[in-house]
Amino acid sequence: MVEHMTYLDYLYWLSFFILIYTYIGYPAIISVISRCIYRPCNRGNNLPGLSIAFSAYNEAQVIQEKIQNALAIDYPQNLIEIIVVSDASTDLTNEIVGQFENRGVQLIVNSKRKGKTYGLNRAVEVAKNPILVFTDSNAMFESNALSSLGRYFNDPTVGLVT
Repeated sequence: MVEHMTYLDYLYWLSFFILIYTYIGYPAIISVISRCIYRPCNRGNNLPGLSIAFSAYNEAQVIQEKIQNALAIDYPQNLIEIIVVSDASTDLTNEIVGQFENRGVQLIVNSKRKGKTYGLNRAVEVAKNPILVFTDSNAMFESNALSSLGRYFNDPTVGLVT
């Protein structure tokens, strides 16, 4: 006697295939498409101005290392601005960031917690450079990461690099 599948069986298999598609199917499809529709990119040698922006809430443990990392990247310092939005931090985050203001690090302090998205939107409002680099307080850059990414913007058809 053959048993019929119940709706829970269908739900199980649907979930299984969605999971497989997410981790294997989609990356495979994108890989095939990228090989079939390859378009060379004019990377050139010019580097655009970059605004590095991140929102921080009580990040005193990592904020100094993050700012030092951003200041030490292999990119012309006159083309970089660093914007830190403190989301009403109650630890020493604001004081630590303030120690770097003489090195061009800009601190924006929210008086009330409004979340990461709000903070990044505030950074976008004051950013002076055409390219925005969003990052987290605990994510460190390899020294050549931004110079490698920045060169792609010499091609006017490029709008996003990840």
